[in-house]
Amino acid sequence: MNLLAASGFAPDSAIDVMLMPSLLLFFGVVIWAVGLGRLKMAETAPWRWIALPLMLIGAYLGLLNVMQYMDPVYRMATPGNRMLVAHWGSFLLPLAGALAFVLTEVLKRSPNKGYGQKR
Repeated sequence: MNLLAASGFAPDSAIDVMLMPSLLLFFGVVIWAVGLGRLKMAETAPWRWIALPLMLIGAYLGLLNVMQYMDPVYRMATPGNRMLVAHWGSFLLPLAGALAFVLTEVLKRSPNKGYGQKR
């Protein structure tokens, strides 16, 4: 019997790994989408920037998961491709959300006819 799994150190399923980064990503995307909707209605929404730290915190927690997965003893306690995908997904999904947020904000401010400007 693996002592790591018996001590409760290893996650039971992929959901345990993905839960917190995914929740932070979800709430970040909701705040961001509501903020973009307010901007379309010609209102100011500076609070939409709260979404970026939420997504970055989710990416940081995912990075901690990936770093933990690199440990050979931990990897023996969590075998399978599903756990590998869950650990990497917990890092890459919030990171992709944060990059999408930043790119959207940059494109809104670009001088050429980009996102958010009338043609």
